[in-house]
Amino acid sequence: MVAAATALLAAPAAAPAPGVTVGAVENGLVWQTAETVAVARLLGLRSMVVTLDWEPEYSALQPTAEDALNRVVTAAGGIRIVLGVHNNWTRTPTDAAGRERYCGYVASALRRFPQINDIIVWNEPNVGFFWRPQFAADGTSEAPLRYGELLAHCYDVLHGVRPGINVIGPVNSHWGNDNPNAFSNVSHSPARFIRALGAAYRASGRTRPLFDTLGHHPYPLRTDEHPSTRHTEESVISIGDTERLLAIMREAFGGTAQRTPQDGLPIWYLETGYQTAIPGEKARSYSGFENWPGVVPDVAPAGSVSQAQQLTDSLRLMYCQPHVEAIFNFLLKDESDLAGWQSGLFWADGSPKASYEPYRSVVRELHEGRVNCGAVPGAPSGGGAAAPGAPAAGKGAGAGAGGSGVQEARAARGVTKLTYRGLTRAAFSRLRLRAQLTRGVTSSVDGLAARQVTFTVGASTYLTGTNPAGVAAVVPSPPLHPGRHDVTIRFHGDELSLGSAERVTVQVVNSRGRVESRGRLRLSRTLTATVEASSDGTTVKGTLTLRKRGRIHRVRLIALGIFGRGRTAWLSGTDGRSRYDISMKRAGSAARVRIQILQDGAPLHPAVAVPAARLLVSGR
Repeated sequence: MVAAATALLAAPAAAPAPGVTVGAVENGLVWQTAETVAVARLLGLRSMVVTLDWEPEYSALQPTAEDALNRVVTAAGGIRIVLGVHNNWTRTPTDAAGRERYCGYVASALRRFPQINDIIVWNEPNVGFFWRPQFAADGTSEAPLRYGELLAHCYDVLHGVRPGINVIGPVNSHWGNDNPNAFSNVSHSPARFIRALGAAYRASGRTRPLFDTLGHHPYPLRTDEHPSTRHTEESVISIGDTERLLAIMREAFGGTAQRTPQDGLPIWYLETGYQTAIPGEKARSYSGFENWPGVVPDVAPAGSVSQAQQLTDSLRLMYCQPHVEAIFNFLLKDESDLAGWQSGLFWADGSPKASYEPYRSVVRELHEGRVNCGAVPGAPSGGGAAAPGAPAAGKGAGAGAGGSGVQEARAARGVTKLTYRGLTRAAFSRLRLRAQLTRGVTSSVDGLAARQVTFTVGASTYLTGTNPAGVAAVVPSPPLHPGRHDVTIRFHGDELSLGSAERVTVQVVNSRGRVESRGRLRLSRTLTATVEASSDGTTVKGTLTLRKRGRIHRVRLIALGIFGRGRTAWLSGTDGRSRYDISMKRAGSAARVRIQILQDGAPLHPAVAVPAARLLVSGR
C-alpha cells in the first residue's frame, strides 16, 4: 500500500465529525505502521483494531508485543486503538490459572499504554476454531459458561487498572451450528451462546457487569446477499438481524446488572466485509482457491452487486440502526491466500480497488451525519434519524442506496418457496441433498432454472444451480460421517425472485456388512494397503493399514457404506489428525475393483484396479 498511499496523499482526508465511529481491522498496523496509519487517515477512519496472540505461559506483556504496540500508539495520533488479545482453540484459558494469566497479560498492556482504553476479550468464543470445548462430553453447552468466567475475571481485573476501561464482549461469530457431534466447526449459534451466557450469569449471582460494549461480527452468509437481508434461521445474526440481536440480549440479561442495548449498552460491529472476485490482471498476487460463496467485483454497473455497493449500503444501514456506535471493516488490504479474506479496499499488490473512493465518500457521509435513513433499504423506522438539515428522501444524500422505485421493484418480484426433496436418512456416502424452488400460489417453477442455491452443513457450503424443474442437488464431498447433521438451504434471491430458506436435519447411518482385503493391495510403487472392517449397522470396527517404504501407518475406521449389492463401498476413518476416505467400485469387468484412498480430500495415489478376489465386499 506504500505507493498507493503516496499517490493518494494529495486527496483531502475525511474530516472528523460527530456520529458513528467507522474503523477497520488491520494487523498491517503492526508491521507497516506508518503506511497503514496514512491510509486510515485518507479514508477518514477514526479507529483501528490491532490484535496480539496470547500464549498460556504469558501473564505479562512480552518485549516483542510491547515494541509492536509502542509503534502503533506512537504513530496513531488521534486514531483510537482497540486492542484484541486471543489465540486459537489450543490456547483457550478455560481454568482459573489460565484466566489469571490471560487477564494479567491484558492488564499489563493497559498499564504500559494508557492510550489504549478499549479491550476485546478473546475472539469468536462461539466457534471451535477459537474456543474449545464448545460442548461437554454429554453434549451440554460449555463454552458460554467458561467464556463468561473469563469475561467476569477480566472485567474486574481491568476495571481495577483503570475504572473507565471499555471491556468488549462476547464478540461472537455471525453463525454457528449448535451441533456437538458435527464433523467440523462444532460451534454455538450467536443466539444460543448469548442466551446461555445470560443464564450462567444469572446463576452465578454476580452483581457486576460482564462487559461495557456488545461486540459482534455480523458477516453476511454470502458476499452477494444484501446487507438488509433478514435471516429466518436462529443460527445466524447478520447486519439485517440487528432487531433480533436486541431482543436476544434483553431476554438474556434484562433486569440484571449487565446492561442491554435498550438500557444504553453500545453495539460495536467489530468485523464485517465483502469479498471481491480477483480480476485476471491481479491474479498473480494471489494463490490457492476461494472458499467463500458469492464473491463480487469491486465495482459494477448501477443495479448490479459489487463490493462498492455492498459497503456503502451496509455502512448506511448500520448507521441507521439504533445502538450501533462503531463499525469496522475487516482488512484494508487483501490477504493473498484466497482461502483467507479478500474484503480489503486494496488488492494484495497494494493498489487501491475501485471501491476505495465510494467507501471513502460514504465514511465522510456518516461522520458528517448526512445519511437519509428514510431512503436506506432495511433501516428501522424512526431509528438513527438523519442529522438536522439532512436532505429528504429523493436525490439527496443516501437516496442512491434505495428509494420508492427500489421498494416497488421488490414488491413486484415473485414470492419463492424452498422445499427439501432429498432423503433425511441415508447410508454413509449415499446422501444426496435435493431442494426445489417454487413460486406463486400455483407453485410454478417458470423462470426458476439456473438459480443459485446453497447447502450449508457444518463448516461446508455447497453452491449449485437449479435445473429446469427448479431442483438443486449436491452430493457432499467428502461424504458426511454417520450421525445427525443440520442442513441449511438458501436461495438468496435475485432481480426477479425473493430469497427463501429452509433448515432440515438428516441422518447418515452405517451399512451392515464387511470389507476385507486378502493380502496387501498394491496401490503404487511404494504404497500398499490392507483393510478390514465390519459393521452391525451402528458401529464400525476395523483398521486401514498403510505401508510405505517400510513405514506402517494405521487408521481407525469409523464409517462404512455398501450399496449396489456390494458393487460399491465407501469407508472412512481417522488417525487422530487427518481424515481418510476409501472408495471401492467394481470395474466394467466384475472381476476387478477400482480402489482409491484420499487423505483430507487429496488422493494418496491414482485410482487402481485390483482383482476382486483380493477384496471381499459383502452387505447384510
